[in-house]
Amino acid sequence: MAFQQAILREASLGGEARLLGLLIGTEAVLTRRDLTLATAALPEGLFADRSGRLFLEWTWGEGWLDRRMLGPVVCAVLEQPGVQVVSENAAIAELAGFVRATVPFWDEESDEIVVERVLTAGRAWAVLSLPGFLAAHVCRDSPLCALPRSAWARRESGLALSITGALAAPRADISTMGRLLDAIHVADTVGGDARALLDVLKKSLREGARIGGTHYRVRQEMLRLIGAHMEAACRSGWQAALLFAWTVDLIESGTERVPELAVNTILGYVPPLLEPIMLELQGITALTRDAAAWFEIYQRVLASKSAGSRKNLASAMASFHDHLVRWHGINALDQALHTQLPDPPPAANTVWPHEMDRIHQWLARCDLDDRLRGAISVSLRLAWSCRLRTEELMTLRLRNVQGAVLEVAPMIRDRQPKSDSSVRAMHLDDVAVSALDDWVSRRRTEGATDIDLLFGDPHHPDHVYRRGTLHAALIGLLRAATGDPSVVFHTLSHAWCDRQIVGGNRERGDVNWLNPIAAGMGHFSASSLRSYAHQYELWLQGELHAVLSSMITLNATDCARLIGEPPASVRKRLERLRAREGQGDRNAQIWSLLYTYKAKSTWPDVAEGIALVESVPPSWLKDDPPPSAERVAWILEDLATQRPPEDLVAWVCRRNACMPKLVHSVVHAAMQILRLVGAWSPSRRIWRSGDHDAHFLREFLLWNASARMDFKRRHAEKYLPLLSVLPASVEAPAWIIWAEGYWRSGYFALDPTRAATLFDWLRRCGVSGLSVGISVCSDATEGLARERAAIRGAFRAAFGVPCPTFEHVPHQARPKIYFLWSAQPIEEDVRPPSAAISLDGFHAWMLAAGVAAVLREQVADVSGLLMPSLLRKGK
Repeated sequence: MAFQQAILREASLGGEARLLGLLIGTEAVLTRRDLTLATAALPEGLFADRSGRLFLEWTWGEGWLDRRMLGPVVCAVLEQPGVQVVSENAAIAELAGFVRATVPFWDEESDEIVVERVLTAGRAWAVLSLPGFLAAHVCRDSPLCALPRSAWARRESGLALSITGALAAPRADISTMGRLLDAIHVADTVGGDARALLDVLKKSLREGARIGGTHYRVRQEMLRLIGAHMEAACRSGWQAALLFAWTVDLIESGTERVPELAVNTILGYVPPLLEPIMLELQGITALTRDAAAWFEIYQRVLASKSAGSRKNLASAMASFHDHLVRWHGINALDQALHTQLPDPPPAANTVWPHEMDRIHQWLARCDLDDRLRGAISVSLRLAWSCRLRTEELMTLRLRNVQGAVLEVAPMIRDRQPKSDSSVRAMHLDDVAVSALDDWVSRRRTEGATDIDLLFGDPHHPDHVYRRGTLHAALIGLLRAATGDPSVVFHTLSHAWCDRQIVGGNRERGDVNWLNPIAAGMGHFSASSLRSYAHQYELWLQGELHAVLSSMITLNATDCARLIGEPPASVRKRLERLRAREGQGDRNAQIWSLLYTYKAKSTWPDVAEGIALVESVPPSWLKDDPPPSAERVAWILEDLATQRPPEDLVAWVCRRNACMPKLVHSVVHAAMQILRLVGAWSPSRRIWRSGDHDAHFLREFLLWNASARMDFKRRHAEKYLPLLSVLPASVEAPAWIIWAEGYWRSGYFALDPTRAATLFDWLRRCGVSGLSVGISVCSDATEGLARERAAIRGAFRAAFGVPCPTFEHVPHQARPKIYFLWSAQPIEEDVRPPSAAISLDGFHAWMLAAGVAAVLREQVADVSGLLMPSLLRKGK
């Protein structure tokens, strides 16, 4: 404390030496490295916010950013001519001479040793005087990482970042990442040639890199080529979907150290890592959260490679694990993969209140799926009111909502919590409670019980409604509002922690006031908050002000000298202050007056040099995303129920959480497909009327009442193998043969060419050859006998077993040869009953797949997507 008193009262010390002394004594810059870097950052490291407060920032380690909100005395010194550029050696020598005069027994010590002893004494003072959280930071025992200036610029300007230039990243649609996330966390599909798919991924990256042009254009082409194989990745198991998701994330958001990667870096990371990781993940049934297990996988991969390639591979695996942490809730590694590089700093970022308000305004005006929109809005309200991990959000159940308290207590069927401390109860603010009450009421109206998921699908109670799309939409909205590609859902945890620390009750008591914040974060110790606290500048400045004012006595003359104002002016201001606040502690009032000093110079604005733009809502908010085949099937099944037409659409919309526009689009596409496959003939009035929606709906209901396509039969167990490999396009061979072979009376006609394609596709789906067969007309002709032999040969080639063959009586409503698919294995010479071989469910699934494909292509006339043979059949 003697040093602070001396440096504040000494008037003869030169400006540069005085600045060094004030940085040590009043700004807590307490290590030699920080002192050098802080002075070297002048004047570029200085900026002011819109309130006129002056800040100094410097980078003291690999990516570690520190910042001080400068006090009035330092601001006054910096306004002196020539002080903004410090000659460190001369300033250190002058400061050491000043210290020797103050402490005589240091006369024999060198300048560096004297300054180091001052810094050591300063660190001891900080430990005794400052809160331990801040003392550990300034002493570098447990450092914090400040927010980047770009985050401050977003707050001060109210704008979003504009990532432009050569390294600007394109953005994939949320449906792309949503499908991948569903395949990783929800679907349990295992199949497909994953290794061949990885070769396709490598080829797509290399082909995208060969087009040339800007980095943006190349990465956009990479995303386009990868997107063509996304469905295959989703059907090839969670491992392939995970590697595709990492690749997309790497192209979009880079790594923790470099948010915008160059194309050559992407090519250097992805191809070498795909096969080693795939080999390690084969045989693992689900994504594991255990960081130790992942570290062992990485170590085995590194051990299998040559020493020369390990550094690059370690960088690739670090980015891969960073993706696991940010997107999938995997624990961070306890050990570094890189021995050559220091540990990276925490991902310092935040989301500001005005950005959250902007997102909710977008959601209020968008045409998104009503259920998805509601889930997004409530999720963001909860994550703003309390700390929630993504996995905790997805496993919340109705029983976890207890009024204004939200419990994180997953059931045994859910994944185990990240740690024992993760099980907790959190209090919500009024806005979150109101939004949550409305959502719970909606779920109760749908018949949800206490153990149902809070964001569950009404048709699948054990699954979150469109989980992957929900997760991707949350991140997409946050990135659109901030313009920052490094923002993820986890960033809201950093924002919540910062708000609790900045506005926390810091009164001393029996309990460390940081412990409740750590408990709300789901952490055991407050020491873990160092990774989440980034807005410490105002807190540190307030603590320094409180300590200095309580230990150092100043008068009005001292105050005037420190800030360079006439003493008479300071005395008048002090008199007005005492008249307004009363005759209290005079020294405290002088210090308060001192800290109201505003810099007279014009300093760079916080947003200077940072490209900012008005944020715009993502394009996918403007309309409902194209529905999946399963969702189309649910809509068609609900439409087929016996309900009055006047309230049918509204009822279907409530059941499927969609807009009427989507329901009518499904009906329109379905009727066009049914017309082209010969299942429906339109009446003339439908084309004369202007209200096509109502007439198409009426025609669908009339057709459904007389047709042989029971949509409820699609739930039969025999159709389960089809769900993971339904045709994604009406130009897919499997869909074409269905459309050509569909018979109006519900049969599926076969010919040799069509049969070969059908049997091969069914085999790849996993359908057993023991449950399928054919029926041939008993009125045999020579031509029919040749077709029968060819079809039986195609059957044996596909399934490796003889084809069960039966005969039927000739009838105009039956094809000459048609397909049989039984719910049970077909016994030799025993024809299955008609109910067992019904193809209603098969037709329903293929119709739904066709409708989904048509809506995905967004065409008004489906005939533009179909083969000439189908057009002839429809005509």
